[in-house]
Amino acid sequence: MNRYLLIIKNEVKEALSESKNLIFLLFVIFIASVVLGIIFHDAIYDSISPVIDNMVELGGSDNLTISLMLNNIRANLLTYFLSILFAFMAFFSIIFNGLIIGVVGGTITANDPSNWIMFLALILPHGIFEIPSLVFSSAGGIFLFKFIFNTFKTLFKNNNTTLKESFLDSWDKNKSILKHSLVLLILSLVLMVIAGIIEGNFTLMFGEWIQSFF
Repeated sequence: MNRYLLIIKNEVKEALSESKNLIFLLFVIFIASVVLGIIFHDAIYDSISPVIDNMVELGGSDNLTISLMLNNIRANLLTYFLSILFAFMAFFSIIFNGLIIGVVGGTITANDPSNWIMFLALILPHGIFEIPSLVFSSAGGIFLFKFIFNTFKTLFKNNNTTLKESFLDSWDKNKSILKHSLVLLILSLVLMVIAGIIEGNFTLMFGEWIQSFF
């Protein structure tokens, strides 16, 4: 058992090490999107209000934890697999989710800045898992696109060999990229499950506890 845990640990460590610059970039883009959402919340709110209304409706679900986990896992999987289209979905997901958080925060606190305390209390408990999960699924999707792009590039370059030989050559050169991509995806799903459990069972109670001080 310890041997398998060590293998998993090493695979995660390697994937994070290979993607650290990309992960840092995605975090920067996310934070910038949040800031833009806060600054321009009035102008953006009407455009994304259907998404916010859907989130509110989801919050009223009978089985909140399961609903949140399934919804967020589905979003992560869509981000991952649709990123094969030139990694567009990965960056779109990061920017869009950052804007949503910024717009909601900016709207709630526009008339009363003290509302930031409650807003953060309702975001941070699950957000510390959900936001990295989003970043990891996006990074994994970009790695998936990179694997597919590199594979086709290698296949077309090896025009003097058979298709099988070209494919095997491409696989040997790019399999580590696919492995890192899958590790990041699995890591993102694990974090999203944790985030869903916290959001469905703990976040609201934590917010009420914070509110009791005011």
